[in-house]
Amino acid sequence: MTRDEAFALLAEHNKDPFHIEHGETVEQTMRYFVREFDPENEEFWGIVGLLHDLDWEEHDDEPEKHTLYAAPLIEAAVRLEVPLVPLCRDDCAGLCATCGANLNDGLDGMCAGLSAIAGVALAVMAYLGGNIIYSAYLNIMYIPASGELVVFMAAFIGALVGFLWYNASPAQVFMGDTGSLTLGGIIAVFAILIHKELLLPILVALFYIEDLSVVLQVAYFKRTGGKRIFRMSPLHHHFQKPGDGSWPALLQWPRRAIPEAKIVTRFWIIGIILAAITFVTLKIR
Repeated sequence: MTRDEAFALLAEHNKDPFHIEHGETVEQTMRYFVREFDPENEEFWGIVGLLHDLDWEEHDDEPEKHTLYAAPLIEAAVRLEVPLVPLCRDDCAGLCATCGANLNDGLDGMCAGLSAIAGVALAVMAYLGGNIIYSAYLNIMYIPASGELVVFMAAFIGALVGFLWYNASPAQVFMGDTGSLTLGGIIAVFAILIHKELLLPILVALFYIEDLSVVLQVAYFKRTGGKRIFRMSPLHHHFQKPGDGSWPALLQWPRRAIPEAKIVTRFWIIGIILAAITFVTLKIR
């Protein structure tokens, strides 16, 4: 359905998206179509798309109001008996991977190395998914032309390797929040494009664990009035501190502080193992 066709359908139902005649909000108009239309109807989703655009245009200077159309959409999902988790899995995958990469960027070379490892795995999966023979053999979704994304991921990996040359301990250059958030975002978006977003919790599990360590630390700190689970969070900093009681925390293992370079190397090894496990799941599925 084109934008003009959607506007015409709105007019047929005496709905004025610009609030000139009837004074209805975008949310009220959305709720009307949720009640009157079958969500399986193509016209319903054409209206949803149009109202989504109008909502953004109306609240361009008020980002907090951009979710007004969400409630009617959830209502439509319930009517269709659609599980709500899949509706937000892409957002969750992107958010967790992006924030995890940002939190992981605390030691020289660690985030760049783990991102490169994940990049190699995703590039291979993109190639396999774009090859009809390999995808049939592995019984995975065939995505025509997804192999073309390997070119982009190759550039991504090459840039990371070049950056890692100078970012390895002791680092001469640093990426900062802008770089680490971008790395996590690229990994998440690439996984979504090749329909492998559900493998992210395995492939970049370390990013998710870093997220979880911060959430647990903050929640426990507030709950107990100042006590800690880890000596320091995110998790990689926990291993830098000695477990001799000088850093009071619930978890005191390991007893000795681990050098930064060894922590980074071990995280890389775990990242490689996780990438291998991710490939194993392709055949298991």
